[in-house]
Amino acid sequence: MRAGCLDNPTAFGGANVVGRCMSIVLLVGLCYLMTSIVGAQTSGSITGSIVLDEDGQPLRGADLVAMPKSQAEGTRGLTAVSDPNGAFTITGLAPAEYVVCAFVRGSDLLQPCDWGGGEIAVVTAGGSANIHIRIKRGKALEIRVADPSQVLQNNEKRRTGVHFLAGVWDGGRFHPAKLHASNPMARVYTIVVPFERRVQLSVKGQKLRTRDVEGRAISSSAPPTDLLEPTSKNRTPRRFDFVIDGLEP
Repeated sequence: MRAGCLDNPTAFGGANVVGRCMSIVLLVGLCYLMTSIVGAQTSGSITGSIVLDEDGQPLRGADLVAMPKSQAEGTRGLTAVSDPNGAFTITGLAPAEYVVCAFVRGSDLLQPCDWGGGEIAVVTAGGSANIHIRIKRGKALEIRVADPSQVLQNNEKRRTGVHFLAGVWDGGRFHPAKLHASNPMARVYTIVVPFERRVQLSVKGQKLRTRDVEGRAISSSAPPTDLLEPTSKNRTPRRFDFVIDGLEP
C-alpha cells in the first residue's frame, strides 16, 4: 500500500514534507469554505406570510412552491411549509423571477395560481424577497364515482386509453379535480372553485360506461355541464355522483 505524506513523513523527506502536507490540507479546507460562501452569496431566498383573506388569520401548514417564471432561466422550484404564525422561508433559490403558489390540503381554500395567478418575487444573489399571500375561500365540489364491479380498477393500467377524468372548465382553461380518496370500488375527486364564477363541470370516462345517479349515460364526448355558484357563498361542498358499470364496446 502506498503511504500518504502524513502517514510516514520520514519517507518523504522529514519535517519539510510535513509542513508541505499541512499546507495542502489547509488549502483544501479553505477551498471548500470559499465554495460554500460563494454558493450562499449566489443564491437567495423568499420569506413571507400567508393568511386567510377574509379575516387575516395566519394559515398554518400551507404548502408553498416557488417556480421560476421563465423556465428558460434554468432554475428549479423549491418548497416550504408555513409555521403556526403563517410565516415561511424558501431558501437556496437561484437569482430569477419566481411565481409563488400556495395551497392548503383538504380545505375549501382556493389555490391562487389556479385562479388568477400567484405572488411574484424577484430573487437576487445573496438577497431575500418578501411577499404576503392572502388566500380566499371558494366553493368545494366533490365528485364521487362508484365502481362496484371494479371496472376502472381492473382495466386502467391494463388496457390502453381506459381512464377517468373529472374537473371544471373556466373559459378556455381546464382545471382537473384532484383524487382525494379511493378504494377498489369508489373514488372521490375534489376541486375548489371561486364563488359566483361560471364554470363547467366535465366528467369523462374514456372507454367506460358511465352514468349519473339518475341512470343517464355520460358519453366521453358529452359537453360540460354549466354551473353557477350561488351568491350566498354557502360553504357546504356540492356533491356529484356517478357510476361506472362496464366497458364501452
